Amino acid sequence: MSNISPIGRISFPHLFKPQQNDRGENTWSVVLVFDKKAQASPEFKAMEAAIQNTAAERFGSKVPAGVKRKSLEPKSGYPITACETKPEWFGWAPEGAVMITFSSKYNPALIDRNRQEILDSSEVYAGQWGRVQWTTYAYDASGNQGVSFGLRAYQKVKDGEALSGGKPALDAAGALAQLVRGGDPPVDPVDPEAPVDPVD
Repeated sequence: MSNISPIGRISFPHLFKPQQNDRGENTWSVVLVFDKKAQASPEFKAMEAAIQNTAAERFGSKVPAGVKRKSLEPKSGYPITACETKPEWFGWAPEGAVMITFSSKYNPALIDRNRQEILDSSEVYAGQWGRVQWTTYAYDASGNQGVSFGLRAYQKVKDGEALSGGKPALDAAGALAQLVRGGDPPVDPVDPEAPVDPVD
């Protein structure tokens, strides 16, 4: 079964060209910001459960303290961070919002709401709404232990106000209305027969 995140607002998208991480490895990544309603969704709860399951499988009875107590502080080992701890980057986020970085060593699938591949890099920008297909993995390196989220695919759901320069064009088509739950952005009506699942 695919692991699909709730819909969130994206920031720092590096989905067409990789960036080097601290270890000099090329990685593709995107940050998703989830408000309180999104955090109450079944999809988000599944992500929280996956973190603890992955940690238990890797570390047994010695789960890192930050993961065990679900610390929302940066660099705690827990992959969910409170946006308020990084106001210089996420000052625009609503109160109580959290952010998660999803990354991969391989370029992820990029699709639109109709499951068509996104080829134009201008179609993906900070400020739009989207969701990801994710995995979890544990790490233990250089004295740092924790759990992170991997990235398999990204689906653009709806345009939004760009966070840094430029004004995006609004799509005429609708957006995943039948899948929207509390916390997702308002969307236009959509054909209920239209394909909406990200990837199989």
